Amino acid sequence: MVSRLREATGLEVRVSTHDCVRLVSTGHVDWYFRASAVVPSTAATLSVSRSLAGNRLAFVDLPSIAAATLSPPSLAEVVLHALSTGEWWSNEIRLSDPCEKPPSRIRAGAVVINAKGEVLLIERNSPGRRWYEIPGGGTEPDELPENAAVRELVEETGLSVVIRLELAVVLKEGRREHYFLASCSDPAVEPRELDLREHSKLVWLDVSDLPNLPLWPKRLAWRIAHWHKTEWPKSPVVLSDSVPDADLTKPCDW
Repeated sequence: MVSRLREATGLEVRVSTHDCVRLVSTGHVDWYFRASAVVPSTAATLSVSRSLAGNRLAFVDLPSIAAATLSPPSLAEVVLHALSTGEWWSNEIRLSDPCEKPPSRIRAGAVVINAKGEVLLIERNSPGRRWYEIPGGGTEPDELPENAAVRELVEETGLSVVIRLELAVVLKEGRREHYFLASCSDPAVEPRELDLREHSKLVWLDVSDLPNLPLWPKRLAWRIAHWHKTEWPKSPVVLSDSVPDADLTKPCDW
């Protein structure tokens, strides 16, 4: 394995045989091992072998992957969490590919940002706990996710919105959730709480606060704030998000 990495990348690496991830997919099993460069690792040290012709190898930091889909998404989540926190696993991790199975539920949400740089969220409250969600809901049979996002906004807030682009697809516990950037057809109209659960309310919060909020989806929150400052993704990012609800208050930049 080390010799193949050297051939493919030009790097001398040290591979840990203990810190591994086992990814089970249909018909095969892939093993991934943590490796570190023995020599200083810069983009200049990378070379591409014939087997990788047409592709480009590069070292990237966390902000650089904000608009990138890393495959498989479940593996990307584990690796980026470890890279961000420094908390690498010490035992074998077993994962499956969430893209392989049909979703048990499809949900659509709309990211609505006003002229003041505030994003519309639903604040949920229960005894001793408060968190936020992006407005949206489940799709109906044969309904396109973008149509569901528009319908749910009307039902929950009374706002009529226009979909601009799809930002992300988030996979969690068998669900597939589509999130769209949307703008109000009439910016002067204020949202109303029409079809919200008990102990819920609509709030406008500054987009820059999203990374620090207990907001679901957690892995999408910081990306929305980052994209708002830079540029929106050209194609939807696919994310696996298995962050427990109890951990929504923790920082996330991965």
